[in-house]
Amino acid sequence: MEYLDYMAASWTRVLLCGCLMLEGASTALWITSRLSMLAAYGGLTLALMLARGLMGALQLTTGSLLWRRAPAGEAIAPAVFLTSAALYTLELGLRLRPSSVYPGARWILVGSYAGYAIACAVLVRYGKPGTENRPPRRV
Repeated sequence: MEYLDYMAASWTRVLLCGCLMLEGASTALWITSRLSMLAAYGGLTLALMLARGLMGALQLTTGSLLWRRAPAGEAIAPAVFLTSAALYTLELGLRLRPSSVYPGARWILVGSYAGYAIACAVLVRYGKPGTENRPPRRV
């Protein structure tokens, strides 16, 4: 039974790390594709793009911390997921950044992303994905 608990915890950790690192990498790719057009965007859009870039870097860092089972990764991962969802709501839901998403589908995407972010934050907080190889705490 202990082996099955270990396997479930390690798959959870791999899934969450993969989600964070994939989001961070896709953010970097999106930002680099927009660099040539920076002069065409307004101040608010540029501020949101900067915030998204910083969030992408934070997602990559948090994914790396979770992968290495660092306690800091478990501490900041829920906040990273939820902050990214809030930023996504501003960007796509309120149309404050350029997007090619069909207007009728934007709130569906925002709701889906918010559900994904909440599920991942709960999984990190209560699933304890990085604790499978740590020695038990003494009380």
